[in-house]
Amino acid sequence: MHERDSVSWNTMIDSYAKVGNMVAARELFNLMDHKTLISWTIMINGYSQHQNPKEALTLFNLMLSHNIKPDKFCIIGSISACAQLGALDSGRWLHTYIKKTKIPLDVVVNTTLIDMYMKCGGIEEAHAVFNSMLERNVITYNVMISGLGINNSGAEALRYFYQMEQDGMELDDLVYMSVLSACSHAGFVTEGVEIFKRIRNPKVEHYGCLIDLLVRKGEFGKALNFIGSMPMEPNVDLWGSVLLGCRVWKNVGLGEFVVDRLKEISGDDRGVYVLMSNIYADSGMWDGVAAMRRIVAVKGVVEGGKSVIEVVGGGVEEFVSGKNGGVCGDDIEEVVCSLSKMLDLEYEG
Repeated sequence: MHERDSVSWNTMIDSYAKVGNMVAARELFNLMDHKTLISWTIMINGYSQHQNPKEALTLFNLMLSHNIKPDKFCIIGSISACAQLGALDSGRWLHTYIKKTKIPLDVVVNTTLIDMYMKCGGIEEAHAVFNSMLERNVITYNVMISGLGINNSGAEALRYFYQMEQDGMELDDLVYMSVLSACSHAGFVTEGVEIFKRIRNPKVEHYGCLIDLLVRKGEFGKALNFIGSMPMEPNVDLWGSVLLGCRVWKNVGLGEFVVDRLKEISGDDRGVYVLMSNIYADSGMWDGVAAMRRIVAVKGVVEGGKSVIEVVGGGVEEFVSGKNGGVCGDDIEEVVCSLSKMLDLEYEG
């Protein structure tokens, strides 16, 4: 009877979790008398998939305290939560736990571990997991290439890309986006253009990666030529990367042109005016700064930024500027102290 009841409860919880209504899902979960592994897994993955990684890990620890052993599906959600938080120590602990409890390290679990290590800055550990794998797929390679690009290891990212080609693996749209992004971070213009030209039917996202690469290096003429050759209309993200490049290179004239294009596409986005104000300021054009600030003043107040950190002892915490959420007030001193301790420990090590 309990088993049948659990199936019904889990079905209802899963239906809420799939649409991101984690409040309703949690209310039902808390009412369950007999929570199964599936119940815990649905909740942990739901929190992880809907941008509440801290609660995912809190629930995972609570599950362990109830002596419930996770399976690979539960582990994947927990590892993903560590990746979102940048919680390297928690991710390492999970990896060790997987080995000790002999949870199968299949291609999905290993690829999730690689993604976590890359997003947390554990590049060598990501390499170690990759090299230990008996089976790899396109997603595994893509995670490696993307992670290496983010961690400013463009040459290594290219090596894995060319290895994929040599092994005869199919190069999908995501792989091309990842390697182009890696070229952008590394400033590899020649390699990036050459790889872009191999794509049979490039999407707007591929053009966006290429344009980002070119404007980072100040190649605005080439960037505009590629934009002009696009078979589709440039989107907000693409023009936004050009505007960011204009700030780096203090290109006021092109910046003004891009602002006009963005107004046509997205209307009056206050973030565009803030960036253009910075471009004017970097060039000492204070009349332009004043004009942009007048426009920005009409657009409202910027929402406070949110940061998440891993503190000493393996926990994670978040704080929001200008809001009474997460860490605030007197608690900030404790967070700063934790950061200082982490730096001291790394220095001593």
